[in-house]
Amino acid sequence: MTPVSQSSDLMELDRAIAIVKAINQRCFCAMGIADKVDSLDGVSLSQMLAAKDRLQLESATSRSVDGVRRFYTVPDDRLIAAAYALQHYDGDDNAIVVVPGRDMFGEPCRKALGVVQLEGLTDQEGEE
Repeated sequence: MTPVSQSSDLMELDRAIAIVKAINQRCFCAMGIADKVDSLDGVSLSQMLAAKDRLQLESATSRSVDGVRRFYTVPDDRLIAAAYALQHYDGDDNAIVVVPGRDMFGEPCRKALGVVQLEGLTDQEGEE
């Protein structure tokens, strides 16, 4: 786990909660347990990471009130990177990045990361 530090320029708690919620919704949607995602328009990668750090700090420093402590579910950095890529790259059949790698049998291959568009999916208003 990444160490968190207290700083006077911490992100506002409500803003951090909203950003982390929107990131987590993308994962929940892929799992089929959420049907909508909140917007991440205008949210930078550094803001996404700062939001995660703020909620980690809140969880680590929360105190029990009437026997209840508040904890936040924060996304892994890989999920944050994926949410950022989905927000900032159009879906197509091109890779964003490609590196040499090995397949599951140890054979050389190329590993790629891209954003693809899935056809046939519509939102609740019937728009694609």
